[in-house]
Amino acid sequence: MTPTARRTVAGRALDAGAQAASTALLVQRVAQETAERVAAETAARVSQQYETAIAELTKTLDKNTKRALKSVRAAADLAQSATGKGKKKGKKD
Repeated sequence: MTPTARRTVAGRALDAGAQAASTALLVQRVAQETAERVAAETAARVSQQYETAIAELTKTLDKNTKRALKSVRAAADLAQSATGKGKKKGKKD
């Protein structure tokens, strides 16, 4: 083999190595961008699920609070009517 042929083979090997490194860098960049996009989409989806769950919980809590308040008022009215306190009587002088 002549020195020129060796240089050509070495040059080709060097070019192939550079191409492989460039491709590896591109693959790494695409993988990083994909990972970031997937993470952002997942975070947005989880955030939406939390918002929905909190809204449902708030709605249920409000409904139960209204029921409890209604029950307390009914119990207070019942207690007032049982004791006779709460009825208006004529003025005493």
